[in-house]
Amino acid sequence: DIHFVPAPPPVWGIAPFTVPDIGTFGGPPAHWREGLANARASLLACCVQNSGTALRLKEFWLDQCMDVRFLACPEKHAEPKDIMGFHADQVAQLDSACRSLTEAWQDIVRIVGEEPEYIAAAGAPITEPVGGAGSQATEMQFFESVAALVSQMARETVEQTLQEYVGLFERFAAQPLHYEAVKVLCGSDKWQDELLINKLVVAPPNEIKFKHELDLVTARLLLPYKECTTSLRDFRRPDAHLKDSRPPDGQTRDADGRTLLWPVNEAEEHIECGYKRIERIVKLNLDSAEQVLQLYEPFAFLLTEETNVTEFLDDPTKTREDTEAYITRLRTALDDLKEQCPPQIRTQLMRVDAADVNRKLAQCGQDCVAKLLKALSVRQVERSGRLVKSFESLHKRIMAKPNNEDQLVDLENAVEQAASTDFPRLLEEYEDIKAWLFLTFDLDHLLMEPDYEAIWAASEWKTYATTIANRQEALQADRMRIEGGLTERRSKFSEELIGIINKVGKFKDKGAVRMLEDYLGQISDLKKKIETCRADMEDINVKEELVGWEATEFEELNRAQELLDPYDKLWNLVSEHQKAHTKWTRSSLFSGEIKPEEVESDVQAMWRLSFKLKATFEAEGSTKPAQVAAKLRSDLDAFKENVPLLHALCNPGLRDRHWKEISNVVHFALEPDPSYNLQKMLDFDLANHISEIGEISENAAKEYQIENGLATQKGEWAPVNMEFKDWGDTGTFIVAGSSVDEVQTLLDDHVIKTQTMKGSPYAVQFQEQLNDWESFLKSVQDIIDVWLKVQGVWLYLEPIFSSEDIMQQMPTEGALFREVDGTWRDIMASSKSDPNSLTCFAQENFLQRLEEANEKLERVQKGLNDYLETKRLFFPRFFFLSNDNLLEILSETKDPRRVNAHVKKAFEGIQSLHFDEDLKITGMISPEKEHAPLTNPVDPVAARGAVEVWLVQVEDAMIESIRDISFKSRDDFPTKTFVEWLQAWPGQVVIGIFNLFWTAEVNDALQTSGNAGLADYAAKLEGILTDIVQLVRTEIPALVRFTLEALIVIFVHNKDTIIDLRDKGVFKADDFEWLVQLRYFIEENPDKPGVDDMFVRITNSFLGYAYEYIGNCNRLVVTPLTDRCYRTCCGALHLLYGAAPEGPAGTGKTETVKDLAK
Repeated sequence: DIHFVPAPPPVWGIAPFTVPDIGTFGGPPAHWREGLANARASLLACCVQNSGTALRLKEFWLDQCMDVRFLACPEKHAEPKDIMGFHADQVAQLDSACRSLTEAWQDIVRIVGEEPEYIAAAGAPITEPVGGAGSQATEMQFFESVAALVSQMARETVEQTLQEYVGLFERFAAQPLHYEAVKVLCGSDKWQDELLINKLVVAPPNEIKFKHELDLVTARLLLPYKECTTSLRDFRRPDAHLKDSRPPDGQTRDADGRTLLWPVNEAEEHIECGYKRIERIVKLNLDSAEQVLQLYEPFAFLLTEETNVTEFLDDPTKTREDTEAYITRLRTALDDLKEQCPPQIRTQLMRVDAADVNRKLAQCGQDCVAKLLKALSVRQVERSGRLVKSFESLHKRIMAKPNNEDQLVDLENAVEQAASTDFPRLLEEYEDIKAWLFLTFDLDHLLMEPDYEAIWAASEWKTYATTIANRQEALQADRMRIEGGLTERRSKFSEELIGIINKVGKFKDKGAVRMLEDYLGQISDLKKKIETCRADMEDINVKEELVGWEATEFEELNRAQELLDPYDKLWNLVSEHQKAHTKWTRSSLFSGEIKPEEVESDVQAMWRLSFKLKATFEAEGSTKPAQVAAKLRSDLDAFKENVPLLHALCNPGLRDRHWKEISNVVHFALEPDPSYNLQKMLDFDLANHISEIGEISENAAKEYQIENGLATQKGEWAPVNMEFKDWGDTGTFIVAGSSVDEVQTLLDDHVIKTQTMKGSPYAVQFQEQLNDWESFLKSVQDIIDVWLKVQGVWLYLEPIFSSEDIMQQMPTEGALFREVDGTWRDIMASSKSDPNSLTCFAQENFLQRLEEANEKLERVQKGLNDYLETKRLFFPRFFFLSNDNLLEILSETKDPRRVNAHVKKAFEGIQSLHFDEDLKITGMISPEKEHAPLTNPVDPVAARGAVEVWLVQVEDAMIESIRDISFKSRDDFPTKTFVEWLQAWPGQVVIGIFNLFWTAEVNDALQTSGNAGLADYAAKLEGILTDIVQLVRTEIPALVRFTLEALIVIFVHNKDTIIDLRDKGVFKADDFEWLVQLRYFIEENPDKPGVDDMFVRITNSFLGYAYEYIGNCNRLVVTPLTDRCYRTCCGALHLLYGAAPEGPAGTGKTETVKDLAK
């Protein structure tokens, strides 16, 4: 073996001795020479390259196979192809080369087979000298040598192909140029024609991309190199064709059985270097080619611009300037596209064919411009058509012929509006259309002949102002004609009114009552004429107003109405009296047809009107009408005397006992008979007994009021129904809705009314009914009170005793509640079946059953309160919870996580407890989401559902855990910087331990350096505060920020305290100014010998730290007043007194005490 000799850098002036890959100084060592000689001898022993077969193989290869190339390398000026065509050429070339070699392989096998020594004696030693050394070689050596020779010649062909393929790309190895620089080289000798061509296409969704992705191009360019490298891998050795020595599938045979040529390995250094060289060149060029896409970024919007064009056209706010700017921008983009983006973009290795994309972009842009221009022209033509129609409508409106005042005024207004508003508006519209059309012309858009005709039709109306002026003059003649007709109508109308007044005046001489119907007919005709004339007068006034005249009042019409009214009232009153008198005297008294109150009212109204009419006619000198009015009043006076009798006999309260009394007065049997009328009663001479009959009727009326009042109350109760609703999923009901309020309102009203009626002297006949009704009302009142009370307690207790846990813990009260529950369900079911108030409250033993249920519920409530009191005494923090919250906890003992909803009321700083998978409590979570682990987890399951037991354990675990964390934090404090330390522990512990070390360090400073020590310590605190400020300015977790917010308040106060002590000259640890500060110590607990705990001292007060977890809460800013409160409260607590700061409202007393507790 030839041993490797390391080759360090040569010393200047020494000539090294080197062989390939080996270099030494001063010549090779002796053992190296010996190894080299042995290697040469080994090679000579098996080398048969100078045999006749080898020479013939070389000649054949040079003649037939030397020009074979496995890959096609295009000439310099060949037309570029796309990557798929290029790759297909390489595949075809590779297949062709392999076929050529396969065909030549038969000749190679033949040449090897003609070797004389092999033919003479296969397997015998070949005696021909080889290698010039005269050594003999075996048959195997011969075949190995031939295989090596053929493999070498094949390798040379492959390597030559690979070198040419690399050389193909070396043409493009220079730094790629921007396509602008490439254009300058086109046609010059410096330009290297492209190898590939790649199209730009528009891919969904409207994205400009290469037809063949550049990654694909790279892969397809590198793939032929790999395929060429491995192309001869499966070629068999020549001797494999002479012997039937093919190995089993999947195996090859070397000198001991190899059948394949030695392959070209991809991992060989020079092969791999060629591959990487091509890869670098391709990447360099394709990166440059990819920049072509950036050329199209300013124009990509054209692919989707049609949508924006539609939106632009639909926007009514767009002006001509906006439209012109938009079209100009699109045309500029098209011009820039044509100038900046040629159809063929040359980028050395690859030519980019952008013709299709350019056409697509140009077409999109042109379509957008054409759509805009087309829409503009169509819109203006349509506007021109609408404008022509508007002019035609205006012309038709003002050229109409007026036939009356309304039409005249409307036409005058229309002409005036046309002159002042319509025509200027339409003319302005025409000018705007013209401006838009000029814009269309400026934008080089041609209109069709029909478009020009529509625009020309609109332009013909520009001179319409003259037509309007002529029409205004023509309307003056029409006005004179219509005003003359109105004047003639007014004259005729006045004459008609005078005739009506004359007809009314004739009624002064009419006074015969027998002519009543004739008089009423004449009056009705005159009234109709007056109404007709009134309508005519209003029409005349309207027309006068239309033509601009003042309205004529026509006083004659009002005069005619005033003259007719008294006669109209008189004769209608006479007619009404005649009809009413017949009804009053001839209608049945006891059928309900006659209402005494209405009769009395009608008589009084008629009498007052007759009196007024008599005075009116006498004043006017109308004798006969005045006599008729006087006679009517006299008749009414006579009838008034019978009205009291009518009242007495028509009283609805008269009963049989009252008619017997009346019969005794009139001395004959008198009973209500439908045939009796007032006239018959007068014939019975009942008018002479009116006083006695009136007194009896009055008493009957008062008794009737009581009877009717009682019936009214019962009637008001009849429609009242109790309302019930389903209560959850309990299967029963509760009283709900407004029915209870309605019943209570009726009770309040009817109880008072019933008592009032019972006290009346006229209630003797109804005493028994009133007593029964009063008893019912009182019973309803009692039932309602007890019912609602029982319902309230039942609603409170039902969900409690629905819990199996509560039932197990309170079996006696549970059984009692079950009894009440059954009663309640029975009562509610029967009440729901018949909810009417009169029957619902009349249920048998209703009140008694409710009272018994109420008494039992009181016992249940007392037992429940005693039970809750027991739980609170065991765990006093339960006193912070309401009964409802406590019961919710106790009713769900199987799921201890239900406590989380109420734990904050028992533990101020704990928002929830953390349970693991086994329902063990492993930590506490504050409202700020700070997690404090428990040193000893609590197992609620072990308490067997006794919540108060495991909550006591939680309280103990909390105290133990906070103490343990505090002591660990104390030990950790000296090992870290202050900023690192405060981020590692809960906020409460950070403040407590900081105060502890602050106290210790101040004491140490005073004891060692006195007042100067305080100055040094103040500087130290200032530095720590600077570090804290820097920390606050960084991105820190929310919990750390909460800790800093509270810590900074305490830290600044402590720093200010040190500065104050320094300024006051404090120099000893027992100075009063230092003793009055709130100081923290760890000392031996007097109550627990051998156990250290944290204590707080202020003046002579000595208080233990309670280790209550308060979370990561804010702290109060400490002021001198706060310090004084601290000293006072701590002093009182030290003496086992209570303490309560007193002072004005809003001074912070409560917050100070709360912060001291923290």
